Amino acid sequence: TRATGAKSKRGELSWDLRLGIHTGEIVTGVVGKKKFAYDIWGDTVNTAARMESSGEIEKVNISEATYEQVKEFFACTFRGKLPAKNKGEIAMYFVDGIKPELSKDGKGMEPNERFWKKYEELKARMKTPVA
Repeated sequence: TRATGAKSKRGELSWDLRLGIHTGEIVTGVVGKKKFAYDIWGDTVNTAARMESSGEIEKVNISEATYEQVKEFFACTFRGKLPAKNKGEIAMYFVDGIKPELSKDGKGMEPNERFWKKYEELKARMKTPVA
């Protein structure tokens, strides 16, 4: 670990972290004969890896498919269509935080009651429950 950004100014340690998210179908299974491990495969996993590698430290980079799922809840910045290894160009977005009107302090860090009400309404409309 090394100190970065705001934590560095306070003398705290932090990790350099990028996060990439893509939404889509996956294949899951258990691998191994003696020691079992649960794993996931597929194009969705590969695209999520490209989102991560195309991101920036301390930011969440999402695909357009994911953006379409979260845009009612989160403020996002369109980054454009960027090249991704073995994928061509992919539309990417940075997640800036929870939309101000859905956050407790308007800064987008903690969801408020309106956020949770909207989330519960979304869950009720979906065929598969959201955990």
